[in-house]
Amino acid sequence: MKQAEWIWYPDDFEIELSGKFMAERYERDIPIPPFWRLDSCYKNVKFKKIYELSAAETVKIEAEGSFNVMIDGAYLYSVKSEFSVPRGKHEILVSVFNDKGLPCLKLAGDTILTDDTWQVTCCDHIFKNAACDGEFLNGKTPNGFSLPSKERAYVEKFPSDTGDIYDFGEEMFARVVFSGAKLSDNAKIYYGESLEEVSDKEHCELLSEDFVVNGDKVTTKIAKAFRYVTAEGIDFSGISVDEELSPSVLRSSFECDNQTVNEIYKVAARTMGLCSREFILDGIKRDRWLWGADVYQSSLMHYYSFFDTKSIKRSMTALFGKSPFSLYINHIMDYTFLWIICFDDYYRTRATGTNRFCGTATSLWKWFSWRAEARCRR
Repeated sequence: MKQAEWIWYPDDFEIELSGKFMAERYERDIPIPPFWRLDSCYKNVKFKKIYELSAAETVKIEAEGSFNVMIDGAYLYSVKSEFSVPRGKHEILVSVFNDKGLPCLKLAGDTILTDDTWQVTCCDHIFKNAACDGEFLNGKTPNGFSLPSKERAYVEKFPSDTGDIYDFGEEMFARVVFSGAKLSDNAKIYYGESLEEVSDKEHCELLSEDFVVNGDKVTTKIAKAFRYVTAEGIDFSGISVDEELSPSVLRSSFECDNQTVNEIYKVAARTMGLCSREFILDGIKRDRWLWGADVYQSSLMHYYSFFDTKSIKRSMTALFGKSPFSLYINHIMDYTFLWIICFDDYYRTRATGTNRFCGTATSLWKWFSWRAEARCRR
């Protein structure tokens, strides 16, 4: 049975999510946002669709942002969580405004259901098919999205004069969870890929000072990449992690008669899985940004390992940002050309349903043509 989907303006979910994700890069306690332009979603959008109903219908409405509903050009007043549409042919138009995030909409009736057949405009009088991705949202709202996670216990504890060190067995991307916890004013969490790094509190790459407190349960606010962790300024009775899971499922396998090569493949496949988060990253520990070259290079093996074309498309969309294209991707000319090659691979591999995405590449190509003509005139 067809279900209603959350819908939004095309590409805005990816653009908004990538900005939030990349802004979570830290070097110790210093936030390091990207040094290139970060676009944002359109804050004021309108969704519409025409229905011909054989019977009157009650429609449940959810919106992230303030909204109003019009039927055949007339406002409906006092709409909170549902409204009625009479029998016959009618145009439904819903305006959503959200100055704090992505304006999005979900309508659920017997036949009136939001999906990508709805039209949306950013109020420039140009309507496009709305975007949606219920499979990726996995039951969450667009603005409340987070990857699925699972709890994991530590596998070994190492006593130390400066605080016990907990080993979680392998590199992961996770939040640290303390139970029976009490924070002091100078509470800190230190992370490391090795025992040496986590023990070097003055120079280890990552640390946490921001926490979410829920009674005696304390969780680090931002997920970090680590294997080992130690804490100071926190009294607790238990420690575990909430590991974020990659949305990309490994579909390939490899085995040969050389055990060392087999182990290399396993490590490489896990590393690619770790770097396949909401977007394809070049690394989960220090960088946490999207780079045109890394997305392209990773996509080559991504097709073989995961064939998660949505992940590749999300990454390319986030890198491009909003039209008109005005600067090289990541401020690097080579990376912009690699984005074009990546798009070409994507189009050849996943030609179905790429017509709307082609408009993004067209905008970039127009900019290149303009630059080439300007150079020729000089």
